[in-house]
Amino acid sequence: ARDERSFDILAEIARDPARAPEMRANALIGLSQTEDERTVDIALEILGEPDADDQVLEMVLMVLANADNDRAASALLSLAENPDADEDLRAMALYNAGMQGAIEVGRLQEIYRGTASRDLKMQICHVLSQLETEEAVEAMLEIVRTEQDPEIRQTAVFWLGQFDDPRAADVLLEIIEGK
Repeated sequence: ARDERSFDILAEIARDPARAPEMRANALIGLSQTEDERTVDIALEILGEPDADDQVLEMVLMVLANADNDRAASALLSLAENPDADEDLRAMALYNAGMQGAIEVGRLQEIYRGTASRDLKMQICHVLSQLETEEAVEAMLEIVRTEQDPEIRQTAVFWLGQFDDPRAADVLLEIIEGK
């Protein structure tokens, strides 16, 4: 009963947009430690708030990333794919979805091709490097070979170098030799 009351108090604080963002974020941390499924519901409610504070939204993403839950993974993916969402939040959602294994390489490529955001493209390169699959290597090779933005290409080359794949080494050698 005491644990239930504690959960209810933290949930009330987390849900209350009139509370200080730091207080709401701390309440979300407390809720995430309970491992109660209702925490994902609360996080999803807050994610839907039109004027939620960035600090609170960052904590919502952490809660969703730590939840072993299909709804949480789906919410991260939806946010990552939403071109109208804040770029930083999209990037965090992409990273977290990637770490959960909730996003496939093909979807990452679609997001990459559909955005003009340098930061988002560089985050996609990072996420691809963490996947360590044949398909991820191929996607990185495509980026290195076709990306026109030098900063993004440099980031892609860096992350490509993290793969233990002979094709990655071949492309890096081509770049060094200026081919």
